[in-house]
Amino acid sequence: MEVAARLAGLIAGVLSVALVWRLVGSIARSVPPYGKNVAAMAMALSPFAILFSPTAFLDPLMVTFVLASLVAVMRRRYVGLVCGWDWLRRPKSRRSSFSR
Repeated sequence: MEVAARLAGLIAGVLSVALVWRLVGSIARSVPPYGKNVAAMAMALSPFAILFSPTAFLDPLMVTFVLASLVAVMRRRYVGLVCGWDWLRRPKSRRSSFSR
């Protein structure tokens, strides 16, 4: 059971490196070709990523989801992001797709 909790953090840590690479490429078109690689390497070598990825804490998952949402916004996928946020912020009793 502990391995499953730690594995989720490890996978999230690896995905966050790829998402940083993608995000830097989306944000700045004027970045040199090696700029994305430098940003991904900085994320991979950051103490936060190294220390917290193999733990059972939820911090690596949170960082991965925040980076994924930023990549979605940069790729102009607002509709799914906004609809999902609107659905999540409703109380559970009002989460029907037909209610306002």
